[in-house]
Amino acid sequence: MFISGFYSFISYHDYGLLAPEVLLGFMAIFLVGSFVGFLLATAGPTNMRAMGFAILLFIFFDIEFGLIEEINDFVTTQTNRPLRYGALIISLFLIQMAILGLRKHVASILATVFATTLITTLLIPGSKVNFGPQPVAGQASTALDTPPVIHLILDGHIGIEGIPLDIKGGRELRELLINFYDRWDFRLYGRSYSKYLMTYDSISNLLNGETSTVGGKMAAVSHQHGKVGWKPVKNEHFRRFSAAGYKIRVYQTEYLDYCQESVDAIEYCYRYSSSSPQLLRSLDITTVEKSELLLGSYFADNSYYRITHKLLGIITSVLPEGIGKLWSRKNYEFSSIGVPAVISKLKSDVLRTPRGRLFFAHLLLPHGPYIWNENCELRDDSDSWLSRRMDHEDLLSISDHGYRDTAYKYYFMQTVCTVNLLDDLLRALDENNLLEDATILIHGDHGSRITLADPVSPMADFLTSRDYIDSFSTLFAVRSPAVEPGYVTELSAIQPLFTELFLDGPATADDASVYLLSGPLKHKQPLDIVPIPKF
Repeated sequence: MFISGFYSFISYHDYGLLAPEVLLGFMAIFLVGSFVGFLLATAGPTNMRAMGFAILLFIFFDIEFGLIEEINDFVTTQTNRPLRYGALIISLFLIQMAILGLRKHVASILATVFATTLITTLLIPGSKVNFGPQPVAGQASTALDTPPVIHLILDGHIGIEGIPLDIKGGRELRELLINFYDRWDFRLYGRSYSKYLMTYDSISNLLNGETSTVGGKMAAVSHQHGKVGWKPVKNEHFRRFSAAGYKIRVYQTEYLDYCQESVDAIEYCYRYSSSSPQLLRSLDITTVEKSELLLGSYFADNSYYRITHKLLGIITSVLPEGIGKLWSRKNYEFSSIGVPAVISKLKSDVLRTPRGRLFFAHLLLPHGPYIWNENCELRDDSDSWLSRRMDHEDLLSISDHGYRDTAYKYYFMQTVCTVNLLDDLLRALDENNLLEDATILIHGDHGSRITLADPVSPMADFLTSRDYIDSFSTLFAVRSPAVEPGYVTELSAIQPLFTELFLDGPATADDASVYLLSGPLKHKQPLDIVPIPKF
């Protein structure tokens, strides 16, 4: 069962079946699977064997098809956890009853089905991830002879005055960022913030100049394919540059797809992975560690793993500190691994064809996992590749101060790496006489989101001012011949700020409010309007 699933997983991600870490993964599955099969074969009561089969099948279907998420969406919202787990238990019971009905035939049926699946996948290759240049509808007209415009979104970059100064490295990072943007003659907004917690709301609203102080208006976004693939339904920013005669070059992940916009002026679209294990291939870490990460990225995304993890976490939390720390959930997302290479590609493209183009890049830095040190060298201990949330849990979980401090330590390192990459880009522009008349916008989409509790309405009783600042304070810096450099201290939401600077909208007084999701990760939910604390 799981060899067929893992083979499909590796094949889909185009990893390479003969890579040593993949072969090691198959061996591990074979050994563990043989042992579990032996236990099932020798288990006593039929009901116990049926339950074992049911659990294994349920895990498989959850990994392959997101079964639990489908049950969640069908039954209830994610805030109603008892009903969600009730649906899980009922579904498991129904599978067990079906297995009991088959009785002695179940093993041969399952063996036949999954052997057939494996052989079919071997003989008839299925779809694979598609990264790199993407097909676009851009027309081959001549670009304008106008200065380049470079628009960079740094995902998860906290704002200058939002940096926690009580954590070691915070004051040094604040000073570094202020000096960096001052040295390159940017107008830097120290107290800028996003009105939205989630990327698809924040950026979709920003690109279209859509904000509201009445009723919590959300951006129009649609879900394209499964768990990823959001897109702005419209993109006024691109349309304006298209109408002005610019060609647009886009660098993005599959998570938020700007290239689905029907603007002929998009002449180039480059897609890099937001979390494919394919990113592991180029890393200089041991084969065993790569294999562990590959297996984890396949097996860890299921409800049984999360429930078991929670139970073990509760048990170990009451044990002595040394023992309690033996259990921790590893991070099996790899979002930030490929970004330095994307920035390098962006730089070479700008230097090669700068004139008459808007270069638009959504970069998952300093977004987690925090894997780079200050010099953009890989920290090779993958156990320390932390994310913003303790044990990588969802928006309804609580973190702790120790984890937050450690995560920020690594986040600060990765932010310094990001600055170094930007410095290299700006230096190259300057050396090629492209910087003086270029327009460069660099901003975040939300804060670091390294919180103790996340700012969603169900968590209101747990929230502190620091949670709001960690979540919404974000970077905004612009460099242009038409913009006076300097440091701005007024509170400024990035959505109306972008409207004023790039969409010719009116300057509006800041209302110092942010929009809270009424529940976790439900994009059509209403938003609750609350004031943002002073920072």
